Amino acid sequence: MGQDGNRIGIGKIALVGGDEFRPTCADMDAALLRETGAPRPRVAIIPTAAAMERPDLAARNGVRHFAALGADAAPLMALNAQDANNPDIAAPIDGADLVYLTGGNPAHLLDALRGSLLLAKIRAALKRGAVVAGSSAGAMVMGERMRFRGEWHDALGMVPGVVVLP
Repeated sequence: MGQDGNRIGIGKIALVGGDEFRPTCADMDAALLRETGAPRPRVAIIPTAAAMERPDLAARNGVRHFAALGADAAPLMALNAQDANNPDIAAPIDGADLVYLTGGNPAHLLDALRGSLLLAKIRAALKRGAVVAGSSAGAMVMGERMRFRGEWHDALGMVPGVVVLP
């Protein structure tokens, strides 16, 4: 169970070290797409962690990468807590076969997702069998705890008993 008492569902979680959407990731990401079981998987690229940098570039890179692997990929531009609680922005998770949280700032990503509608939809996607992947900061927030700015913090607890240090 996660720290919030929610049982992890039947989906799969992938914790990626970093440098997502590179040619060296193609085999791994193709395997993630196969794990969805969908003939043309729907992929939601969430660049929240990159919000202070170039979220548009992170999203575009993810969409291009997964489209080249045969997926129907689209950005989900939840860049802050307000966006993460916007039903219109979070709605595409309902049909996603793969949800991908990009790298960037783990503290910002954690603050944006904690207690949000988007997080609830990601958890629901896991329960219905979707794959949820996180790279670098995206992986960090899924663990039980995470370390940033020299201190330990509670993370989202989607992978209980795990700390991700990419």
